[in-house]
Amino acid sequence: MRSTAMAAALTVAAGLLVTPQAIAWENGLARTPLMGFNNWNTTHCRAELTEKMIKDTADLFVSRGLKDAGYRYVNIDDC
Repeated sequence: MRSTAMAAALTVAAGLLVTPQAIAWENGLARTPLMGFNNWNTTHCRAELTEKMIKDTADLFVSRGLKDAGYRYVNIDDC
C-alpha cells in the first residue's frame, strides 16, 4: 500500500513538472512581451526631461544591445 501511494505521488509530481507548450501562430508576432523604458523613475519631471535625453536614452538602448533583446519603446511620461 505504501509503495502504491508513493508511486501515485511521484506520478502527480512528475505531471506538475511538465509544462505544456503554448499554442500560437508561427508568424513571428508577439514572441516577447512589449518591452520598453519609461522615464518617470529617472527624471521625475525634472528639467533634464528634454528631447536630447529621450534621444540619448534610445541610442543607449541600441548601443547596449537592448534593441536586439526585444526592447522597442521609449515611453515618455510628461508629467
